[in-house]
Amino acid sequence: MKRALLELRPPSPTMIIMIDGNCRRTVDCLLDCHVRTVVGGDAILPSISAASIIAKTYRDALMVG
Repeated sequence: MKRALLELRPPSPTMIIMIDGNCRRTVDCLLDCHVRTVVGGDAILPSISAASIIAKTYRDALMVG
């Protein structure tokens, strides 16, 4: 996740990053924007669910190929 967040630089002050879980501490020091952590976010927010599916599909493709 750290590598992906670092690719967002320079972040916009109006940018909101939503993360599934509670790892806010490690993210706050990386970026100067609003971070919202949501425990169980993949079950609550469609955007987190979609990102989770995309990440897992990408990971699976790397493992196969």
